[in-house]
Amino acid sequence: MQQIDRIKTYTDLLKDYNETINIYSKSSYDKLNFHILDSINIANLISNKPYRVVDFGSGSGLPAVIISIINPQNKVQAFESKQKKCTFLEKVKKALDLKNLQIVNRNIYEYKLKHDLTADFYTAKAFAAPEKVTRLASSVAKTKAGLIIPVSKKQYLSLKNTLYPFKIIESNDTLFYYLHKTLTVT
Repeated sequence: MQQIDRIKTYTDLLKDYNETINIYSKSSYDKLNFHILDSINIANLISNKPYRVVDFGSGSGLPAVIISIINPQNKVQAFESKQKKCTFLEKVKKALDLKNLQIVNRNIYEYKLKHDLTADFYTAKAFAAPEKVTRLASSVAKTKAGLIIPVSKKQYLSLKNTLYPFKIIESNDTLFYYLHKTLTVT
């Protein structure tokens, strides 16, 4: 199955599952393509190499599922504390045969106390404010690692004069903003 077909299957599964169990706002279906493109951009920033990627608060699978589809060499850990969302993610993993995707149904803050979360890249989409995600990723990184957080234009404008580095990607006449930072361990 081609990547585009797998992404289409993912969106179909999301909408079907969402009919009975709410995991993605139906009023946001018109923004789903934007969120898919956003996740593809994240996957491209990471690249298809044997990297370990940790996604905080995976929710309905964005960006973790898309990263797994686009970058089959990545080992992606999708952390989600809500069982109904993990059930959906497991269904997607099985339907798309995503062997490189691991769903972890645990609270990330509790999990990190007892487990190693060393990764090459950390990401979070709509999990928490960029500052909070940066602190969380910095607290678990044991080696130099990348942090990629998609942000809105409003967040970008409020943070652009800080020390946070950003990447701006234009795709389909839309601008996408990413906090794109290298975490260093001291």
